[in-house]
Amino acid sequence: MPESHNPHLAAHLRSAEQVLSHYSGEEPFPLYLRAFFRANPKFGSRDRRVVSGFCYDAFRMGASLRDATERDRILAGHLLCAEDPAALIASVRPDWLPFIGNQIEDRLDRLASLFPDFHPDDIFPLVEGLSPEIDRKDFVRSHLTQPDLFIRLRPRKADAVRKALRDSDIPHRFVGPLSAALPNGTDTSRLGVADRDFVIQDLSSQRTADFMPDPRDMPERPRIWDACAGSGGKSILAVDRFPDARLLVTDAREGILYNLRERFSRAGIRGYAADRMDITSTDNRKNASIPTGFDLVVVDVPCSGSGTWSRAPWEMRSIDGEGLEGYRSRQQAILDAIIPSVAKGGWLLYITCSAYGIENEGMSEHISGSGGLRLVRQGMLKGYLEKADTMFAALFTSTT
Repeated sequence: MPESHNPHLAAHLRSAEQVLSHYSGEEPFPLYLRAFFRANPKFGSRDRRVVSGFCYDAFRMGASLRDATERDRILAGHLLCAEDPAALIASVRPDWLPFIGNQIEDRLDRLASLFPDFHPDDIFPLVEGLSPEIDRKDFVRSHLTQPDLFIRLRPRKADAVRKALRDSDIPHRFVGPLSAALPNGTDTSRLGVADRDFVIQDLSSQRTADFMPDPRDMPERPRIWDACAGSGGKSILAVDRFPDARLLVTDAREGILYNLRERFSRAGIRGYAADRMDITSTDNRKNASIPTGFDLVVVDVPCSGSGTWSRAPWEMRSIDGEGLEGYRSRQQAILDAIIPSVAKGGWLLYITCSAYGIENEGMSEHISGSGGLRLVRQGMLKGYLEKADTMFAALFTSTT
């Protein structure tokens, strides 16, 4: 087809094809893309934005159109995801112009007429394994849109941050008294100091606090262990809910703990303990050192991350049944090591950012069947309905 209508868009499309043809999936795509642009300084800021957008269009096709060319995957994604796809389509595939629709269902139907083997459910890999609470149609279609950026206002700073938002020109919407949604990529520095005044944290991650025990059901100075702490966002959340907590944070990665300590310093969190710990180690001496007697153990386990793939759509190309089973096995090993750490009458909060039942309800059943823990409540945090991540949380209490 001719590429004369807009030669710049056609050139950007070829660049996106080049990027995608060399991306192996061994590192997060944004890191790879930054390295590509550093090695090719001819791309200006607008060029980088357009090329990046075309790549994300292809990734948002997920597991569908596997036999299509990379160009057709880009164009199909652009047809579905772009606010106005006409310019690119007219430049490189003018015969597709009649297939541009205004509504998403119209666009999906027209794409199916271009590719008879296409079905929307095919976008999300292993879709038959979704947790039963998830509405498949709404969830799959949420992957055609970039989620929002969310901030959680720290309790003592909430009024100041709300005022800063209202006084700014930043588009925003408040989601409850302590949460706000902003456009993805927003510079939040005008709103205060991150971690001290507000925490950049997805809405569903914030709402895991709703699954934490009521402070009235906890000791005055509860012992809390964030067992897979990562960057520490849920630890800060726990401290805001239980200000006098005696906190232990652990992670298997020393670099992550270094960043966590920096965050805690900004957040004003003092008097905590932070240790590097590989909970799944088969070394009995290390396992013997796993602490016990906690009033609350928070375990946000390593998982497929499938509830976040609308933010990281390149991940939809890499998962398979074997990989999912690997996550399940690792989660079970972590839980088996951690469950004895819960004090009698204490609590275990299990969290994933997964949409798959094997990692969610399946692990909840494993915990209940391990003896000594009773399920209090569980549920999906359906971020796909609010341009946020989708997560799962389950709270248990110790009966022994």
